[in-house]
Amino acid sequence: MTNYNLFASTYQGLEEVLKAEVDQILDTESSSIRRRGVAISDRSLFDVYKLNFYSRTALRIFLELDRFELRNAKDLYKHGKEIEWERWFSVNQTIKIEATANNSEYFDNEIFASQLLKDAICDRFREIHGERPSVSIDHPDILIHLQISSDNCTISLNSTGDSLHKRGYKTKQTPAPISEVLAAGIIQLSGWKGEVPLLDPMCGSGTFLAEAFMLSDDIAAGKYRQWFAFKSWLPYNKEDFAAIKHKSVLGSRKSFIEGSDIHPLSVMAAEENLSHLYKGRNPNVSVQDFFSLIKPFPKGVIFMNPPYDVRLEKKDIKEFYAQIGDHLKKNFEGWDAWIFSSNIDALKSVGLKPNRRIPLYNGPLEGRLMHFQLYKGSKRPRIKNIGDAT
Repeated sequence: MTNYNLFASTYQGLEEVLKAEVDQILDTESSSIRRRGVAISDRSLFDVYKLNFYSRTALRIFLELDRFELRNAKDLYKHGKEIEWERWFSVNQTIKIEATANNSEYFDNEIFASQLLKDAICDRFREIHGERPSVSIDHPDILIHLQISSDNCTISLNSTGDSLHKRGYKTKQTPAPISEVLAAGIIQLSGWKGEVPLLDPMCGSGTFLAEAFMLSDDIAAGKYRQWFAFKSWLPYNKEDFAAIKHKSVLGSRKSFIEGSDIHPLSVMAAEENLSHLYKGRNPNVSVQDFFSLIKPFPKGVIFMNPPYDVRLEKKDIKEFYAQIGDHLKKNFEGWDAWIFSSNIDALKSVGLKPNRRIPLYNGPLEGRLMHFQLYKGSKRPRIKNIGDAT
């Protein structure tokens, strides 16, 4: 059995969470942290299936085919042609090359690099089969990842396809949603595992609620996803993947998870999305204004992704965040609050002393995750600025 080096990508700031998750899924410590991801050495195709199916905080899983140092542009063609592509896909399948090129003296744009690798692949197939595979931009069977950084070049297969944040349980969206991968990462950063009640009072389409429910009930992140790119590979073993899916058993912890939103359409979207997960259990989602809420239990945890004033506009976003801090302080003693926002300036107006400041990204948007302990009797004086986290 051939083993391969893998790379699991994620959002910047979630690398340590992803490493812990990868080591748990693979029952090993063969991974190491890289920028925006985790490198994993000497793993099988079975492990590729497992990582795609179980990982909550990975975006994509890449299988490395070759890694080499460029001495000139022709090296890319030479190495690309030497790869045994015919082991992975047939001449009748379509391909797409996704390339990045940074600080390279040989490739000043991705288009030239992609074209050179495509020529190498097609020439190899012509020599073996007398014909070449076609390129498809919109619906390729095979996704090839080319990364050039300075003189270093890596050619990989994208085993995932569309990002793993597309879980498959959502049928409704709301404006400015938080990524499922980021929501899952924030929950894991908090340490919540279902032992205390969880509340999202600005739930939107229900992402935090869904990810918390899947985590607490041991529902695999990929359970409702219909497609993974590795299913198009010639070595794909559907019996192995079926065995992985068969082992993913629904739990029954029934943690208390509740959400609300001031917008009725958002609540309707959350209810529909959660209904695919809850399977007969009624989602605890209601139309409510956060500023009228009081704590339903003496202790619990709040996850909140308030408007950033980027895609959702607020007339006075700083005052809005100040009101959030006031309401938490007055009405949620004994709770922990985790607030993520890409409006770092507005977060300074919450007016509570954070226990942790964690830089995170929601796609291209840089943000901060703030943890506030709203413990009874603790002194949390209102301050105008908490300072930026770096």
